[in-house]
Amino acid sequence: MEILRSQDFGLRHLRYFIAVTENKNYSISEVAEELHMAEPNLSQQLKDLETKLTVKLFERQKAHIKPHCVTSVAR
Repeated sequence: MEILRSQDFGLRHLRYFIAVTENKNYSISEVAEELHMAEPNLSQQLKDLETKLTVKLFERQKAHIKPHCVTSVAR
């Protein structure tokens, strides 16, 4: 896959994605705290992943996000 060969695409994006989907509350703030990073940075990394994959992975709500139907099937 060309996307996986891109210099801009890293395993950290996948690590962030997995961390959010494994969080029972799908809380960006909880996951950001666990990963020792700022909330806006985590959110941006997830948006970058969606852009690179050209697929919507999450439904965004105020303080939480939840997996889009594509990711809920994968769980």
